[in-house]
Amino acid sequence: GYLETSVRTRLEHHIAETLKPAIASIGPVLEEQIVLTGGTVRALAQLIHTTRRGEVPDDINGLGIDCSDLGHLVKKLSELSLPARLALPGMKQRRSLHLPLAVATLRQTMRSLGVHEASVSTMGLRDGLLARLMTQARAA
Repeated sequence: GYLETSVRTRLEHHIAETLKPAIASIGPVLEEQIVLTGGTVRALAQLIHTTRRGEVPDDINGLGIDCSDLGHLVKKLSELSLPARLALPGMKQRRSLHLPLAVATLRQTMRSLGVHEASVSTMGLRDGLLARLMTQARAA
């Protein structure tokens, strides 16, 4: 249930090294708006805003997640047992086991890209990009 510091450090190093070639080819993304999608990201946004900022968001869409928030969450989730994670607000059992890894992965990816903050979208690929591609294909 716990994420040991040595495992997290190795994971972060692996992510940084794996992303180096891609980052070199795409260049800096500092000016880009980064949007995160998916159920895990929505769960993280809810956790950050309820536990760290003391507010219960009415809507998760558009909320910001920054590396500082993720850093605190990595530490907190890494120290919590699985039952303690399940007791967190809005935590679903299917996400609770892998959430510490997800937070560490997202944080290191953002750090490697030089991104300090990202916005959460409740729309996913199937809701946006794929629907648009299907519409364009039908029109062609």
